[in-house]
Amino acid sequence: RLNDRDGAVARWNLLDGTSVFEARARYNESILRLHRGDVMGARMILQDVVKAHDVHVSAKARDLLARLEYM
Repeated sequence: RLNDRDGAVARWNLLDGTSVFEARARYNESILRLHRGDVMGARMILQDVVKAHDVHVSAKARDLLARLEYM
C-alpha cells in the first residue's frame, strides 16, 4: 500500500468539501502530480489549496506555487 499512489488519489477524491482533511489531500495529490511530471496539473490544484481554511496547508501550497514559477 505504501506505493499505491493511484489508490491514494482515489481515496482522497472521496473526501467532500466539508472534510478537514480535504486541503491536505489535495496538496498531497499535487505532490504526486509533480512526481509524475504534471506541473500544470499540480499548479491548478495548488491554486485551489491556497484558498483553503487550513492556514498551514495553504501556506505550504503558496510556497510551492512560488517555487513552481521558476519551472
